[in-house]
This record gives sequence, C-alpha cells and structure tokens, in this order.
Amino acid sequence: MFGNSQMLVGLTMSSSTLLHNADLFQAQGQAGAAPWWLLWLLLGLSVLSVVVWWIAGRREGEVMAAPGTVTPPQPVATMEPQSAAAEPSSPDDLTRIEGIGPRISEALQAAGIRTFAQLAGTEVSRLQEILEASGPNLRLANPDTWPEQAGLAAKDDWAALETLQAELDGGRRVG
Repeated sequence: MFGNSQMLVGLTMSSSTLLHNADLFQAQGQAGAAPWWLLWLLLGLSVLSVVVWWIAGRREGEVMAAPGTVTPPQPVATMEPQSAAAEPSSPDDLTRIEGIGPRISEALQAAGIRTFAQLAGTEVSRLQEILEASGPNLRLANPDTWPEQAGLAAKDDWAALETLQAELDGGRRVG
C-alpha cells in the first residue's frame, strides 16, 4: 500500500513540476514555445494513468488478498449433510458410471459429490439441479440411472455394474 502511495506522490510531483514549468507554454507567436494544448494533453494523460493504476490495484486486491485481511465467504453448493466417515482421502472415478464424462464428474465434485456412495445417496432431482447449474451442455445429460450404478460401484459389485451398463445407452435405459 505504501509503495502505491509513493508512486501516486511521484506522479503528483511530476505534474506539479510540469505546472511550475508552464512558462514553456507561452503564446504561439514566440520562438521555442510549445502549443497550449500540449499542457492539457500531458495533464490528461497523467490523470488517466492514475485512474488506470488505481483500477489495476483494486483488481489485484480482489484476486489476492493481503496477509491478515478477511476475505468474503464464497458461495457453497447446498447438499444433504454427509457423514465424516463417508469422506475418503481421495475421490472415486465417477467417470466409471455410464453417462458421466470428465466435465460432469468435475461438476459433481464441485457440488461435493466425490464418491460412489455419495452419488448413490443423491436424489435424481438434485443431480439434475447440479447439471442445470453447470451450463447448457450438461443439462442434456440424464442422471436417472447414476445412483443405481453408483450403488453397485460403492459395493464393489463390478460384475453387476457391467451387466447393468450393457443394458444402458449413454446412461439411459434402452427400450
């Protein structure tokens, strides 16, 4: 902050020096005199540079808060409370569920769904809300079978999951 104040004082000092040397900006008929509009141009550029410097400083402050400052709370996705025991040290590969690709997996994880057990316990309507909030391309996905598939994966019943997925087309029941 103090460095920025010193820079502002330096800009002000250079502007005041320019004003003290205003004798250069004499009437146009005199030899060696600068045009009057040049003074206004230089003053305008000085003011513009201070405004740009101020805006850039504010944006930098929004991105990276100074040590010891309190940052405003970030919005948190609402979700049913999960037990602490259901949180593993690493998330499951949700893309093993038919119909879930990398982008949908990222959206689910951002909403707090990181494991097959969590996905199995999530209502289809909540999954649809997450997809709709994640953008127009993800809204087209159909999460109807995801909890069922995730339930099998959570039980490590991979044979039953493969059998179920053979009956699905893009995560949807066929026929």
